Amino acid sequence: MLDYERGIVDETYAAYVDSVIDELLRQGIIPMLCLEHYELPATLMEKYQGWASKQVVEWFVTYAQAVFARYAHKVKRWFVFNEPIVVQTRVYLDAERYPYEQNTGTWMQWNHHKNLATAKVIACFRANGHDRDGGRIGTILNPEVTYPRSHAAHDVEAARLYDLFFNRVFLDPAVKGEYPAELLTLLEKHQVKWAYTDDELAVIRDNRMDELGINLYFPHRVKAPERAWHPDTPFHPAYYYEHFALPGLRMNPS
Repeated sequence: MLDYERGIVDETYAAYVDSVIDELLRQGIIPMLCLEHYELPATLMEKYQGWASKQVVEWFVTYAQAVFARYAHKVKRWFVFNEPIVVQTRVYLDAERYPYEQNTGTWMQWNHHKNLATAKVIACFRANGHDRDGGRIGTILNPEVTYPRSHAAHDVEAARLYDLFFNRVFLDPAVKGEYPAELLTLLEKHQVKWAYTDDELAVIRDNRMDELGINLYFPHRVKAPERAWHPDTPFHPAYYYEHFALPGLRMNPS
């Protein structure tokens, strides 16, 4: 897109993508296209706080419609996002990147709007008949296989809650069409503010994906917290866990 707010397509770049797809098909390679892999346009971040904005969700659907209209007759395998949890976790949960703001509410708002955008794009894909003739659509997640430090109940619970906040926040809407009830309860308990409506939850419920891609990199280990949470520190899921480095851990160099 040359202009995401007005839906103006960059025809030069679109023609280049056409040529890449055509060459893949000539070589007998089945293309699979992903609509978003951390590529939020900077202007939408600067003007609208990125995925915190419901308007950005609608512009993303407009972008997806343009992509489908151009390529869906050639490409049958589609993914909406690749690893949708990563950016907001680095930016708003852990404040490691610009704008260096720790805000769990904004983190959850980005999570929700990406889940909502996924469902809306899937609905658009099917409404326009792109699911015919073998067309399929899903998303790609990067869940962390999470192990407790020990089999003690407090460590097992820490691992379960880590999985709830960082894996199931996307896995459950993708597969089951809903957020885990416990996740919503804990967010409310800790006064994490994020905006959603029953209509949005219904869109997520009614538009589950055809297939789910999984990126697995390495296991993750946690233990129960050994220190009390400071009362002046805003809520972060680390309230329920601490990272644990397995003694003697080695990475496979291959």
